Amino acid sequence: MECMSNLYIISNWGADYPKSWEFAKHWVKHYRDMGADKIIILLHTSKKNSESYLKMYEFLLCIGVDRIIEWVGKFHPKTRAKKLNKFILPEIFKKGNEAWVMVSDDDELFRVTENLSNTKEFLKGIGEKYKEKKILVTSHRVDMKCSSGSVAEEVLSDIPIYDQFPKPVKQESFSYINRKGKTVENDINKVIAFNYAFHLRSGQHGINEINWWNGRIGSRFKRENMQIVDGLKICCHNNDIMEVIRDEGAFEYKDFKIENNWYCDNEIRRTEHE
Repeated sequence: MECMSNLYIISNWGADYPKSWEFAKHWVKHYRDMGADKIIILLHTSKKNSESYLKMYEFLLCIGVDRIIEWVGKFHPKTRAKKLNKFILPEIFKKGNEAWVMVSDDDELFRVTENLSNTKEFLKGIGEKYKEKKILVTSHRVDMKCSSGSVAEEVLSDIPIYDQFPKPVKQESFSYINRKGKTVENDINKVIAFNYAFHLRSGQHGINEINWWNGRIGSRFKRENMQIVDGLKICCHNNDIMEVIRDEGAFEYKDFKIENNWYCDNEIRRTEHE
């Protein structure tokens, strides 16, 4: 049997904010069904050994998380990026270790193939085909809603998560408010998998090695040299970096608790940036 590269799932969760624990069970199952070899959670808390942290820690171990890395202190996206870029990713890719990594949020169920069980085979195939390249897989942002098109009030444990959120809403634009209060356009595609220790940006869904922005204020992100090879959309950057573009794979599932938490969390971050 041919050897497959290990697949690592990394995510940053906050123990101090409300979570949908039922969704967390679906989250772990999704990535296990994908063939994940290691699931690593960077678990943030503002106070060491807080009750919320200890409860979340035990819960994550019970549902199958392999490793939990403690992060105590003030939250900042740049601090998170530093922990990922200087400690976690170099450890995974040390000494030429062949691996694939996905860095997803607690509400994101990424996929690179229609059938989850084919994920590692797909990644292995592109890795072997383009051995001389550092590869990242990107995909369009898609919000998953319940059948009514709204945010689900409750996540159920006994119904597949995909049946509870059957309605895809493709995002046509994506922006955020910077520390100066200005709206900044962001790339509509997210990095959902990669096989090299790239330096992630603070939002953890883009990499510093590539500047997708074409330099003109108000313009769209462009991949001008994109081509289709053997059915794959690919785009080459900086000679040694290749982007494989999947049409839809960066799926976000927000239930009522996660949605409220998202706004709360971003408001906190915005205040800290000022």
